[in-house]
Amino acid sequence: MPGTSESNRTWYLIPNAPLNLSTPVIGAKPYDLCKWYVEEIDLRAEDYKRKFPKITYPECDLEQLNDYNYVLEMFKDLGLKPSSELQEICGRSLNKRDEWPKLSLDERSNEILMSEARKEFRKEVQQWIQ
Repeated sequence: MPGTSESNRTWYLIPNAPLNLSTPVIGAKPYDLCKWYVEEIDLRAEDYKRKFPKITYPECDLEQLNDYNYVLEMFKDLGLKPSSELQEICGRSLNKRDEWPKLSLDERSNEILMSEARKEFRKEVQQWIQ
């Protein structure tokens, strides 16, 4: 959850950052913080588009970025010439992390939701997505 432990304080957004375009509700639960994070990203994207209207903003999902032919079309739309290595790297994980930062027991316990809370969280996320 954003800003709740040392390991996730390295996220780009934290709830009390002065440059945020929105703030989560006071006493936000983990679900509320995750929802706020997504909404803040969307607000920033729209703000950026408003500030720089002449830039082309392709819309795609991660599956499409793994599809070489889709990526070729996107390069063409953006006026870019793909390198010879594009096909070789398209669809491959290049930034795997072998080791995550070590956390203390207190930090880990802050990040672990009890099974009932986890079920409720999944239910809320599914409802929110729909």
